[in-house]
Amino acid sequence: MGAEDRSKMSIDAAFLAPFVTGVVEVFQMQSGIKVEKQSPFAKPKGFDSEIGIAGVISLDSAQFKGTIAVCFPKQVFLDIYEAMLGESHSELGSEVQDGAAEILNMVYGQAKTVLKQKGFELEKAIPTVMLGDNMRVHFINEGKSIIVPFKTDFGTFHLEIIIQN
Repeated sequence: MGAEDRSKMSIDAAFLAPFVTGVVEVFQMQSGIKVEKQSPFAKPKGFDSEIGIAGVISLDSAQFKGTIAVCFPKQVFLDIYEAMLGESHSELGSEVQDGAAEILNMVYGQAKTVLKQKGFELEKAIPTVMLGDNMRVHFINEGKSIIVPFKTDFGTFHLEIIIQN
């Protein structure tokens, strides 16, 4: 696939797979948490999901631009955080916020390595973490968002990715 083909790329399974695998492997390696990927779907208008914390990274390369977000309901994230680090929290404070950023950094790093082998050069990126009650992630551009839900013993969360065409 040439650079011109990649610049017109839509979100496909080959591009999405390294991020999905990264999520599964990060949780398994860091804490033994079993994460099961559910069926991905195009984000419909008005999509509503209970999000208490979301880690967001901008994707930037010569071939494309986009954004990836890992979105958790508050209690799901707090339970995962406790399982990973052994620290119990009842609120989403700055310590917990750093944990969400680190999870996303690890997922991004794994995906970046795989995508580099496929000819994509992703720039270094710093995650942004958003906290709130029942937030919605809304990207303002022409691309399509894909939602990949994940199931754990603590509940479900999702990965959202958008590539600008």
